[in-house]
Amino acid sequence: MGKLILAVDDDRDILDCLELLLPIEGYSVVTSLEPDNIFENILEYIPDLILLDIQMGEHDGLEICKALKGNDYTKDIPVIMLSSDKRIFEAMSKYNADGIIPKPFNIEEMINALDDFLAAKIIPISRAS
Repeated sequence: MGKLILAVDDDRDILDCLELLLPIEGYSVVTSLEPDNIFENILEYIPDLILLDIQMGEHDGLEICKALKGNDYTKDIPVIMLSSDKRIFEAMSKYNADGIIPKPFNIEEMINALDDFLAAKIIPISRAS
């Protein structure tokens, strides 16, 4: 499988959607409903990119993004905020996110954004029979 994406969102439906769509596009995906263990998940799975929601109960994804970008081990992992929170438009300038995808999102635009960050689009090769 392709590059690994860690998706952290408290909306199970969003995670289910990502678990269905991303493998079709050539990506591996690991999902988490809570960011409590995000650093442990990063150490275990070594993701190539992180999709992160902003509003997750008592957790603020923007602050988590800022912590990830301030950590020497995780600072180079692209973080894309995926949220309906209007603060998403401050995510890149104030919290060092690498990109944003506002919810509701267009699936094609999301895939294009991931492809741009990861350059991992798998293109089928035709074989002569």
